[in-house]
Amino acid sequence: MNIDDLLMTIIVGGMALSVVYLRAEFIGHRRYKSADKQEETCLRKLFERPALSLSQRVEPIIIANLQILCCTLRDGCRRST
Repeated sequence: MNIDDLLMTIIVGGMALSVVYLRAEFIGHRRYKSADKQEETCLRKLFERPALSLSQRVEPIIIANLQILCCTLRDGCRRST
């Protein structure tokens, strides 16, 4: 075995290792991308809700504010008497 055969073996071995490494990186990237897409889909479904009209968004706020105002006035009247 002369030096040319040794160098050729090293080059071929290096190329084979590079191919194996790139294959592993590609498979890992594909799995990561798949998991990322799945997480994105789950989050989209979680936060997906039907469009609300303006009255459906405002009415609960108004009712809550009126309840707070009534309780405040009622408690304030009791304290002053």
